[in-house]
Amino acid sequence: MNDQHSEDEHIGDQVRSLRLKRGWSQSHLAALSSLGERTIQRVESSGQASLESRMAIAQALDLTPAKTPRPDNSPIRQQT
Repeated sequence: MNDQHSEDEHIGDQVRSLRLKRGWSQSHLAALSSLGERTIQRVESSGQASLESRMAIAQALDLTPAKTPRPDNSPIRQQT
């Protein structure tokens, strides 16, 4: 597995974890982020998404851009 693939999967895991922590369905996150449910499914399963989709998900999850899921294994914190 190449490093980029592993990093993308890590991002998908982070999005899934944050969504579940809030008790949200994929459909709910899709509605809040104005994205399709299939996009949320793809992000969670592969971590692959456009910058615009990542930013929409971050906004829906109330994350600052500097705190958005990223592949450097740094912690993610909510805005305060």
